[in-house]
Amino acid sequence: MKLTLQILIYLILAIGCSAATNDLESDKTINKIFNKDEIKDLETLVNFFENQICLGQNIDTQNKQDCYESFFKHMVHCEQTGEVILNISFEAQKNIYDKISKSTFNQIWAIGKTWEHNSTDTLKYLYFNEKGKYIKFLKEFGQDNQFVKSYYDTFELVGDISPTMFAGIIMRYKEFDISDARFRLLLAIHYLTVNDDYERKEKY
Repeated sequence: MKLTLQILIYLILAIGCSAATNDLESDKTINKIFNKDEIKDLETLVNFFENQICLGQNIDTQNKQDCYESFFKHMVHCEQTGEVILNISFEAQKNIYDKISKSTFNQIWAIGKTWEHNSTDTLKYLYFNEKGKYIKFLKEFGQDNQFVKSYYDTFELVGDISPTMFAGIIMRYKEFDISDARFRLLLAIHYLTVNDDYERKEKY
């Protein structure tokens, strides 16, 4: 009887711990880097990304795992064809930026200049803020995961999302544990950044 009770308590704790990893507010790494207000903003960004990929794949938003799997199968096809179509509404994405604090935005991203091919126009360009908390998060997460370490190290080397980083996520997506809030955050920020870079046509 005593042994059965101990097993039951262990199972309850294990289930509780597993559920907690899916929540940004409960993740130790995220809490170590970001404050409570920033974490709420990060949740807004992650929820937006997940809702968009579910919508883009015509899957109910309650089936997040199915949404991710279908999205990555789509991304594999994009990689093979060389045509990247994320199916994330950029207008809706810009509205989401307005729903988070400027401070949180700046902990993730910075706005720089780029030039359009065969044009003299100077355009705005979104990239990771190398001095922000998000990069610190990637470094910390990388201590627990070899792929994330490689992702972080490559960013440190090139200062941007490189083709290697882009392809690496697509090639190794089956290794990602979507129940881990850290992966959900990394994927959301990665693809929102890529989508912004593809869709933004705003003069600097």
